[in-house]
Amino acid sequence: AFNNPQRFLLPGMFAKIVALGEMRKGAILIPQRAVKEVLDETFVKVITPENKAESRKVKMGERVGNMWVVNEGLAAGELVIVEGIDKAQQGADLKIAMVTADDLQTSVKEN
Repeated sequence: AFNNPQRFLLPGMFAKIVALGEMRKGAILIPQRAVKEVLDETFVKVITPENKAESRKVKMGERVGNMWVVNEGLAAGELVIVEGIDKAQQGADLKIAMVTADDLQTSVKEN
């Protein structure tokens, strides 16, 4: 329901609207492709301070575009493996190339 005092919309008219959803301050978003789903459980691989791969069980929330809200299992600032997650074995030494959310958005648009 909304006010329409100028009667811009009349019965039988159509309009496109944009509605804001829930705002979650401090939410952690990660690319959906960084998440592995196995038997109703979700996992990501994070990079330890020693640049090693570590598998982590996480609980996911809502999907937002090509990103996914992390409800539990990750802290702000932790690094998540996005490319080559199947090749990164537990405890393996990693050679890291950092990407930002903007980089991921650009690569999705180009494909």
